Amino acid sequence: MKSSNFAKGARVVLNCRYFKKGSANKAKLSKLIKYLGTREGVQITDSVKEETKHLLPTEKQLKLIKTLEQEYGVGYGLHEFEDFAKSQNRETASMYISAIMDNNLDKVLSKKNLVEYMGKRPGADKDNFLGHGLFCISDNGVVTKDVDIESVIEEVGNHPGRVWTNVLSIRREDAVLTGFEDRERWAKMFRSKVLSISKEMGIPIANLKAYGAFHDEGHHPHCHFIVYSGNPGQECLYKDGIERLKSEFAHGIFTQLMLDIEIDKSLVRDDLRKTAKDEIIKLSETLASKGFAVTTELEMRLVNLAKKLPLKGKKVFQLLPSDVKPDVIELVDLLAKEPEIADLYEKWKAHQAELSRFYKEDVSFPKLSENDTFRPVLNAVVKEAWLIRQWLDSSLDSNQTSRRFHSDFDVKVYRSEVERPVKKAYSNILNELSQCFSGNMSANAPTEHFDSTMDKKYQEEQNALKRRLGLKM
Repeated sequence: MKSSNFAKGARVVLNCRYFKKGSANKAKLSKLIKYLGTREGVQITDSVKEETKHLLPTEKQLKLIKTLEQEYGVGYGLHEFEDFAKSQNRETASMYISAIMDNNLDKVLSKKNLVEYMGKRPGADKDNFLGHGLFCISDNGVVTKDVDIESVIEEVGNHPGRVWTNVLSIRREDAVLTGFEDRERWAKMFRSKVLSISKEMGIPIANLKAYGAFHDEGHHPHCHFIVYSGNPGQECLYKDGIERLKSEFAHGIFTQLMLDIEIDKSLVRDDLRKTAKDEIIKLSETLASKGFAVTTELEMRLVNLAKKLPLKGKKVFQLLPSDVKPDVIELVDLLAKEPEIADLYEKWKAHQAELSRFYKEDVSFPKLSENDTFRPVLNAVVKEAWLIRQWLDSSLDSNQTSRRFHSDFDVKVYRSEVERPVKKAYSNILNELSQCFSGNMSANAPTEHFDSTMDKKYQEEQNALKRRLGLKM
């Protein structure tokens, strides 16, 4: 028998177990099955009186809880365990006892008894005509309207493969909020998730057998649902699959609530992506306006990244060489510290945490640079760096196109190195022209004319860069 890890504090709790072949556990059956139908609190409104439900637990209840916890383990993660831990009284004790039993039926019941318990136990929401609460989720891919519980009992009891015995639970206030207080609402939700159940449990829809029963009990309404395959040997369910099913069921129950949060989260996501892209474009524009002379760490990292980008290959983060990717990540980590971006990421994480806590409590988030949702930010950084690299390469003369940039590269120094031989040649030509015109040009005219021409050329280069970067002129 295997079980899932509970998500403590989650609004949806899913416990998944299965019968092993031949694990009828008949030795314990007679003792515990009697208790299931007669214990204190099987129907809270009848057995635990209103005037006594807030009294301390009875000695019998405490003794039984101790026995059950020794036998099956403490019910960490159960809603009922949390309630009992916060406030120990007869009502919470009764609910906790019920929850331990409901989530360990595979240990105390045979397969046949399990189906009967699901459909007929006190508290089960029953069909008045059928006399039981069992409903069909899938009968080899088809929904059977009127379930013959005796036939299902016989089929499950003789099934040679695994039979999964799952329990899905929510709190009473959430059941009221979402309208999940009756059998039909639960049945409709499960049937809408039949493809997910089929996928996560590894059972083709044509072989999927699944039945459920809603137990409208106390503070924690819950639904039992059994799943098995018409072709035994196919069924399997792993931890990741359980997590995905929790998410599916949470979306099925809290549909509108989660949709509203998803919309808000999407708006923040889009705002963050745009803000980050605008910030990196602004950074490029600032660099261009001062001839790529770096003055901040962000500027330095962007220029250095530009120098390291390979000339060949698509310029997206995923396809960059492994030795270049860290430069992108470090730059985005630095960018993420900008107040506006940091604030937006905190808002996004708050929305995602609120969504996650519908089906799990422990929520952690990676850095912005490691969050796949914000991969477009990394690609935007690569794009801007590539535009800068293209400009830098185009600014080199033919003898320097293969030059490797240094980590301490300074655009001003580079420009002076390029200008010196050109300036000398240009001055010589103007001196010759001056002599041709009988010395009518002043001694400083060649140099002044050269400086004026170079300033004009520099401005043209800056404008060309801005056009390439898509910046305002």
